[in-house]
Amino acid sequence: MKLKFNSILKNIFANSIFSVIQLSFQLISVPLFINYLGAELYGEWLLVMAFSIFLQNSDFGINKYTSNLITIEYVKSNFKEYNTIFNNNIFFHLCIHFVLLVIVFIVMKYSMIDFGFKVISKGVLSNLIIIVVLNSLIGNIKNSLNAIFRAIDKLHIGLNIDNLFKVIEIALLILGLIFGVSVFALVSIILLINVLNLFCKILLSTKHFVIGYKYIDIKKLKNNLSGSIPFFVMPLSISAIDQGVIWIINIFLGSTYVVVFTTIRTFVSTIKIAVGIVHKSIWPEITRLYGLNNGLKLKKLFYQSFTFVTYAVLIFIIGISLFGWDVYVLWVGDDLEVNKTLFYTMMISASIYCIGSHASIFMLAINQVKRITSFFIVFSLLSYFILYGLIWYSLEVYYIGVFFIVYELVFALFLFREFLIEYKENKKDFYMSYKAYARRIDISFMFKN
Repeated sequence: MKLKFNSILKNIFANSIFSVIQLSFQLISVPLFINYLGAELYGEWLLVMAFSIFLQNSDFGINKYTSNLITIEYVKSNFKEYNTIFNNNIFFHLCIHFVLLVIVFIVMKYSMIDFGFKVISKGVLSNLIIIVVLNSLIGNIKNSLNAIFRAIDKLHIGLNIDNLFKVIEIALLILGLIFGVSVFALVSIILLINVLNLFCKILLSTKHFVIGYKYIDIKKLKNNLSGSIPFFVMPLSISAIDQGVIWIINIFLGSTYVVVFTTIRTFVSTIKIAVGIVHKSIWPEITRLYGLNNGLKLKKLFYQSFTFVTYAVLIFIIGISLFGWDVYVLWVGDDLEVNKTLFYTMMISASIYCIGSHASIFMLAINQVKRITSFFIVFSLLSYFILYGLIWYSLEVYYIGVFFIVYELVFALFLFREFLIEYKENKKDFYMSYKAYARRIDISFMFKN
């Protein structure tokens, strides 16, 4: 029987293409921007872009949380309910960004601070920040539309629209740099492309939703904001912990070891990126099956995808063990004082993270994350102080890798405990089911007859 790609595999392709586009642009953009803008202006460009990255949290996690709700209500044919959730999201994004625009206008008009910008004038900076805020608004609305594509099992279409317009954006930015257009024009290009991207998504999804004031429900919006807090707090906590670790290393071991740690972490994080693509791709299907109350298929999807992930991690460990160190040393060069123990311990911790994150994605996709978030924040803060004391006492960089192995292992065990409770599995059934799937390496979840 002829096999056809199902939505999961299409999502994997779309997410993979996006990762390749992002990585390629990061590799080619740095020398281009430095060459055509100069180091000082490029530094100020990065500051403006850093503000845009900060604004990615302006949705307070509501898009991720309500994406699950929209899918669940759609598969249950509760069209009024999922239209209400969607309209609430749009209303919320408009309100938040209106407030942001007012704050930007007041600060830039009446503040005497130059914010450290020397090449970009304050007037131009004001316009740039306004465009960045508008870009954030459009980005959040696009993500809300992606929730519609998820609900109708066509997420890959939304992702591929993003991929297409990202390629166009990159091409126009490169041409803009070559022809020497202003920074304002470059940011305007990004805004224009995002506007076109938004209209394209609206045209392709408009028959699946209704925009109207009658669908706005402030009470439900408040409830959704309350539920979205874990989706907002956890990424912020992860970022804070990551920066905190770098801060500790810099204080006790020096900036050279900051470079050593970050380059090793970046190198071994390739497996996190690969597994993350799989997780993002199965997320919509998890939510859809949960909405349909199809527990058997949901568990089957878990064991099939978990088997795939564990074999991918095993291959990664073997590959890194055989060739990783030599490739890493070649990548960073001879000038850096590298640490082999830190390299392999960070490899192991990254592998454990991938295993644990598989359980977490099956909790995130059904909005069961309050206990996980609470545990993560308390556990991470305690771990952070333990690491501080450990490095202060030992002044040895390799302890960082050992610390992360223990950290990821404890958190992974907690995640699987929560998974077993939520999905009503016991340890013995879990082991037997995984063993059965692992023997035949079943990847049929990516295909359909």
